[in-house]
Amino acid sequence: MKKFKFNLESFLHLKKYFEEKAKQELAFARSDLLECEKNIDHLKKDYSKIIKNLGDETSAGIDSNRYLFVRSRLSEIESLLESENMHRREFSKVFVEKQKKLAEKSVKRKSLENLKEDLQGKYYQEIASSLNKETDDNVILRKAREINDNFEKDF
Repeated sequence: MKKFKFNLESFLHLKKYFEEKAKQELAFARSDLLECEKNIDHLKKDYSKIIKNLGDETSAGIDSNRYLFVRSRLSEIESLLESENMHRREFSKVFVEKQKKLAEKSVKRKSLENLKEDLQGKYYQEIASSLNKETDDNVILRKAREINDNFEKDF
């Protein structure tokens, strides 16, 4: 029996490669987004810690230079938070774009695999039908010989 050969197999492999590449790009985009969110969380914790310490120091009495230093540090953290939030929005856009590209590549690969499965199914159905026909023909020929042999014996 001849083995099924899909003429677009190399094209299917190429589609799988592009899908894997899109998965990797999505993973990198996700990693960037998570790293940015981690930085934002870290900055927020630092900000709240500094605010708490500033409250404790002001209630105990704080000198003006120290107060100005802490306020400038808070301003610095606020600007870093703003910058990181802007980066997060950009990373989110890239992440969504990469998700869409991956979905598109997956659909293209899956449609090609479905075509392969359909053609393979039809091929094996044709083979099975051909084998059944051949078997039926052999049975008919055997019966015809038996009938012919019986007919010749009777005469």
